Amino acid sequence: MAKLSISVEKLLCTLFLFVSVSIQVRAQAISNYSVTASTSTFIPLTASSIVISAVTAGDLNNGRVSGIPIGFEFWYMGNRFTEVSASTNGFISFDNILNTNNYGSINNLTNSAQRNVLAPLWDDLSLTGSTVSYLTSGVAGSRVFTIQFLSVRWDATATGGRMSFQIRLYESNGSIEFNYTQVNGATALSNPSASIGINGPSAGTFRSLTSAGVLTATETSNINSRPVSDQRFTFTPSLLSAPGALTFSNVNQSGMTLNWQAVADATGYAIYKSSDGGATFTFESEALAGVLSYTATGLDPNTSYIWRIYAVRESISPTTFRSGVQNTSFLFAYPFSGNAMDVAGSNNNGTPQPFSGSPATLTTDRFGNANSAYSFDGIDDYISTSTSMAGPQVFSISIWFKSGVAGGKLIGFGSNQTGSSGSYDRQLYIGSDGKLYFGVYPGNVVTIPSINSVIDNKWHNAIAMMSSSGMKLYVDGVLQGTNPNTVAQSYSGFWRIGYDNTNGWTNIATNWWFNGSLDDIQISSYELSTAEIASLSSSAYVSYGYTLPITLNTSGIISGTQVNFPYLISIVDDNLKLSGDCDLSASTPIFGKVTSSTGNDISFTDEFGAALSYDIEKYVPSTGSLLVWVKLPFVSGSANKKLNILIGNPSAPVNVPANTWTNDYKAVFHFNESTYSGSTVDATSTALVGTASNMNASNLISTGKVGNAYTYNGSNQQISVAANPVYAITGTSYTISAWINLSGAANDQKVVTNQEIESVSNADPDLPAKKGGYKIGLNNLIPESENRSTNGTTFSNRDTYSNVSGTSTKLNLNNWYYVQSVFNGDVVTTFVDGVERQRRSNSLPATSGRNLLIGVGEGGNLYWFNGIIDEIRISNVAKSSNWLLSEFRNQNNPSAITKGSIVANLSIASGFPGLIYTFTGSNTNFTAPGNWTNSIANVTGAPSGNFASVIIPAGKAPVLSADQSVYAISIANGSTLGLQGKVLNVGCNVYNNGQILNSANSTLNFNGNISLQQYFGTSAVTTLDNLSVNNNTTGTVNINSNSRIDVLKLISITRGTLNTTGIGGGGVTLKSTASSNANIGPLISGVSDITGNLNIESWFTGGLNGSTPLQNYWRGTRLVSTPINDASLTNKTYKQLQSSMIITGNNGGGFDIG
Repeated sequence: MAKLSISVEKLLCTLFLFVSVSIQVRAQAISNYSVTASTSTFIPLTASSIVISAVTAGDLNNGRVSGIPIGFEFWYMGNRFTEVSASTNGFISFDNILNTNNYGSINNLTNSAQRNVLAPLWDDLSLTGSTVSYLTSGVAGSRVFTIQFLSVRWDATATGGRMSFQIRLYESNGSIEFNYTQVNGATALSNPSASIGINGPSAGTFRSLTSAGVLTATETSNINSRPVSDQRFTFTPSLLSAPGALTFSNVNQSGMTLNWQAVADATGYAIYKSSDGGATFTFESEALAGVLSYTATGLDPNTSYIWRIYAVRESISPTTFRSGVQNTSFLFAYPFSGNAMDVAGSNNNGTPQPFSGSPATLTTDRFGNANSAYSFDGIDDYISTSTSMAGPQVFSISIWFKSGVAGGKLIGFGSNQTGSSGSYDRQLYIGSDGKLYFGVYPGNVVTIPSINSVIDNKWHNAIAMMSSSGMKLYVDGVLQGTNPNTVAQSYSGFWRIGYDNTNGWTNIATNWWFNGSLDDIQISSYELSTAEIASLSSSAYVSYGYTLPITLNTSGIISGTQVNFPYLISIVDDNLKLSGDCDLSASTPIFGKVTSSTGNDISFTDEFGAALSYDIEKYVPSTGSLLVWVKLPFVSGSANKKLNILIGNPSAPVNVPANTWTNDYKAVFHFNESTYSGSTVDATSTALVGTASNMNASNLISTGKVGNAYTYNGSNQQISVAANPVYAITGTSYTISAWINLSGAANDQKVVTNQEIESVSNADPDLPAKKGGYKIGLNNLIPESENRSTNGTTFSNRDTYSNVSGTSTKLNLNNWYYVQSVFNGDVVTTFVDGVERQRRSNSLPATSGRNLLIGVGEGGNLYWFNGIIDEIRISNVAKSSNWLLSEFRNQNNPSAITKGSIVANLSIASGFPGLIYTFTGSNTNFTAPGNWTNSIANVTGAPSGNFASVIIPAGKAPVLSADQSVYAISIANGSTLGLQGKVLNVGCNVYNNGQILNSANSTLNFNGNISLQQYFGTSAVTTLDNLSVNNNTTGTVNINSNSRIDVLKLISITRGTLNTTGIGGGGVTLKSTASSNANIGPLISGVSDITGNLNIESWFTGGLNGSTPLQNYWRGTRLVSTPINDASLTNKTYKQLQSSMIITGNNGGGFDIG
């Protein structure tokens, strides 16, 4: 016979096995499919349709094609299908075409074993000289699948009689359509005897038509006239309404139960879910008629799922469903970020209730964020939830609170939405003794108290849980007590926050109203794990001075929802600079707040304050540039992700970067070493070591795709890792990825491989007798992936090899590309920049290779890479296409973030440099809180401690009323600072462009503990009674050029060096008068010193003064002595006086007689 005509745009694999995905066959009424006959122009499929090139079984006269994809889920007679099979004899079936009666050459809708048939023309036909093709068109929810039989012989022996017909399946309403055209008009048919119609899953269920579309009670199986051209027959199922209200129960980290209300006449319910914010929905399960709940398992933690429930009879309508949203892990979650909305997905929103006055008000949270917690006045403030629910018997409550007053309910479950409840338990309240109590009422009061009082006006976390293991209460992550009780009172009610009845409970206070602040409430329907308790109660923020909130703009970056995703963040911020800088010369200075030069005191939490694992790729303390991987428990492209960057903790615990990488990662090479050493270490807990060959420091560059990277010369440079079973992946799944930037166009270059050596004479990768392993490489600049299995058999997805499909991508030189190789089952796939390019099917897993090689091919002596390689990752999990695309988008745009306003935890922030205060008062009171503003919005009051920096703007004139310490100070031109006889201690620099006003015993004391402090003044003289240096033994205080300081009494140097080398005219001068001389205190070798020039004024008298004896002329010269007490430096000051002493009189002459 002649072959089918071929115009192949995409070929259907001839070896498909048909798999029906129907759930369960149940009796449906095929009579519920209404039938209409109408006219519709027959429009042949376009060239974009897929032409079937061969039958799966049989031949063109009697055969079948299996596994034809519909392109969407189609419901027929109550069952769900994604594929059809086609017979050469004029029909398709949702079941596989049986090899009986020559693949259905005998038509029988009524009793044939071939069921679920759609038959536009069922007879003994032939496809010789015909074309069969299919096409799915439209958008999700309204797609149409069309399969076309073009110019079919009727019957199989006909030479002239032909028909063309199409079958269309409509996603929108489950309807089925037949459309016809006569190919050669009146040409006679040969032995026609056809059936037109559909049948169901069991014998006797069918709808039969005549060629004119007349519905017949018994099957018409002898049709011998052709349907007219443009004839259309449509079979439309009747659809049901949506189920009633959808609610959720038994929510936990990996599952939940869905509950809905019945629909009359439904024979079942189809359940679909979405974890990407509703972008895509996938079939989850089907429930039988009368079953009105479904328990979903295996869900991802901390993920919001959108559910749709459809009523099923013959079909479903994509637009008629009941929808609901629920987050795993939390029944309800109230972050109080500007409101009391529930963000867990249940929409059980809170409402601030005014009992008699105004409701609870938004306040600053424990991170210092404004309008991010609620304040309760202890009089009439509370919040109640909107939805009544059955009181859970298994639950966990996590809440942050701060109070200084005994009494009041933090949270509880009450029978009334407002007012005082008649039934009330599952509650946390503060007793009259100031302790926190967790209680339930199984018929009697059962409570667990905290060990200590909690009314200290500090933020605390409380976690209360009840499950089959009993009751537990934690405060700040520490177990306070347990109770074996497992039952609470049974009633329906609402969650009440800040107030409700507590009458009759242990140690209750007279006031039921909570007085203080509440935040970040999360209610779960399971017992939290130890890790969850530690994360939710994390008090790490208490030890950090600052919180910088950021929002990851994940829209357009994250595809779908990803779990435990290592998200790359790139941020540059002055607050992330190393603390200690004190340059106040900028117009709006911001000091660094990181206390570790390696960034060890930079940390991350989610928006609820739960700690996150992170791996710093690169930190530049001088610029505040941070490149870091943060493991996100979940992240979605449908909702931006809020995080907190915690900054400044001098006692921060050592970070463990390996925790960022889940166990499936067997190697993660960042190449982020700061200096070249000839080796590089991977970031996982295994800490594999790669050794560089023929490289030097010039190969380690800072301009990689993600931080540092290595260059390769294409001839002899590589990095190798000793053989290790950790990365010798021999299973049916892996993902290998790398960023590459090609400099040369050699035909065959390898990026990463663990394949063993091959000889040059045996370089063809398709030849046998090779060793095992995997690789990513490039052939003629086209990325390829490869497995080598037993005896070196190669499975490559290179263009020219068998079982390869897709479109290859040739890379350009000097451009970055993300190349990813995925092995899943038996398919090796290459992705470039997150997009699938080529795949090879029927592949075997790689057998164990040897050394891991980067920048070179098999064995380390062939196929050298020429260019830059960065970020090598090897995982034993086949990552999804959404994951791979998310990786590329994120790493290609890691700075897609929005920064919020930094806030300070003042008790910690005041312990190291970072805070800058500006004097704005209209009076001179230095210590008045209202006279100051701060660059950080939540910091108020006057500067305190040793590390606050101060700016005095022009026109301001504060005066000290007590000794004052600052870290740095700037006195603007046109402003003054009055010392008023007090000590001004400076830990870093002084920028004096105005005036420091001296008075008796005023002192400027440089007492920093840093290597260099500086004084920047002007040519205008600053007069001080005392100037002192009390720095560390290696510290220096520089008096910079053109600065003029006159000291009237004492320069005291206890520790450090006073350096006046940079002074221009004027300098530092020890002043004298007729009644007093300024002096310098003792200097101790190795501890204190002066370098540079120092001007000394000394008054002395000589000659006759009244009746004074003549010898006093001579004694007067003894007043010419040094004011510098430096016993350890013999003759040093004498020699200085000898060489540079100038004697002037009061009026500028050589001597004045006084």
